[in-house]
Amino acid sequence: METQSFLQTRTIIDVRTPEEFHDGHFDGAMNIPFSLLPLKLDELKAITNDITLCCASGARSRAAARLLHSNGINCTDVGPWYNLHDLQEQHELNVQGKGLIS
Repeated sequence: METQSFLQTRTIIDVRTPEEFHDGHFDGAMNIPFSLLPLKLDELKAITNDITLCCASGARSRAAARLLHSNGINCTDVGPWYNLHDLQEQHELNVQGKGLIS
């Protein structure tokens, strides 16, 4: 039985600046700086995967989540981008039947 990987089930959007993104990011994430999100709403509405937002500390991703929700776009805010590594690891454990979350 084949299961979907963590990244196959979501579109990860990092809302930090391009410079911050370049300094380190989660593999597979796309960079859309917070300041550009209002210009990308139509594109974001067309995304069919779950949208997962991240940034450096959680402040911009929280504000981005509010913006997207207010425009009818479903998304999840995970705060700092490095939290995604923990979420990916938990997902893999769940797939193997060893995780805390079922």
